[in-house]
Amino acid sequence: MKILINRYLIIPLSLILSAAVFNPVNAAGACSVYLGDATINELFKDSPNQANDDDDFVEVKILDSSITSTVYSNWTIQLCENDGPGNNNDADECSDPIILADFEDSTYPWLVLSDGDVGLYFNLKTGFDAILLDENGDVIDYLSVDGYDELEETGCTGSDLMYDYQMDSPGAGDKFIFRDPDGTGDWNGSKSAAAPPSEGGSNNPGGGGPSTVPDHFNINIGAGSANTCNPFVFSITAEDASNNPITDYTGTILITTSTAHGNFSTVTATNSINPNPDADDNGSASYTFDLLDIGTVVLALSNEHAETLTIAVIDSSVPSTPAFTSTSANLNFSDNGFYYHRERSATRRR
Repeated sequence: MKILINRYLIIPLSLILSAAVFNPVNAAGACSVYLGDATINELFKDSPNQANDDDDFVEVKILDSSITSTVYSNWTIQLCENDGPGNNNDADECSDPIILADFEDSTYPWLVLSDGDVGLYFNLKTGFDAILLDENGDVIDYLSVDGYDELEETGCTGSDLMYDYQMDSPGAGDKFIFRDPDGTGDWNGSKSAAAPPSEGGSNNPGGGGPSTVPDHFNINIGAGSANTCNPFVFSITAEDASNNPITDYTGTILITTSTAHGNFSTVTATNSINPNPDADDNGSASYTFDLLDIGTVVLALSNEHAETLTIAVIDSSVPSTPAFTSTSANLNFSDNGFYYHRERSATRRR
């Protein structure tokens, strides 16, 4: 009888212990499958005393161009400021989780939240932290300023992340903090009026504000002869006003054809074209340069239409007007698969 009693006592106890250990409610957020594919990239405080301002913003950068809005729109970001002494005594504490679908001031791959209230929850004077979570509540990125770690998940700590997640408190006079270089670099800060924040645009490698916007793009189409049977290979180089390549360019370009026909793909490039694959035959795509591109990428254009067209390139951070657009010479797509190819370069400077 004692054996039976002990057996029946042990079994329920085992079940209770098992439920306590494996109950997902008690599990901390793990590292996301998207770890390294997106980062918290920049935060701006407009008021020098760190009070809330309508111009304050938080920026997230998508690093993997295959991640579309249908995926990232379900992600969330949350911020908690340190309400310790010296933090304006405002006791704002933590924001609710904010869904990225509400980030309205965005130019892909930079997603910007500037809703008038977000500045309540971060403070460059006494510290804060911020966490980016996927739709399952798993950690994509995390930032801790001045050692504050209210939101850090034990299932995926900062040390598990691919990129820098810590920054010392920059001080009340600083206006913004940002990754240097853009997206993947260490955290840096600035208070200089000569170094404005780069909302919805790239951070300049070397720090201090927006990435250098090229004076123009050199679109090398060779002899300008193509056929409808094979992809046409061409190159794009970001250049300054003296026609020198901008080797640290990390901006996003928008590429279009004048006939709104064709599909783009990469030949020699660090990142993928967006969309990937490009198969909608609308003559439009984007590409985000990487430091490893050293300012030049080689792409291909497939076009099943026998026609003459031009290729236009513009940096996504500047107005979409002819004055800022580089355009190639005429490119002739013919049904004849035999053609002579000779290198030449065509550039329109703004």
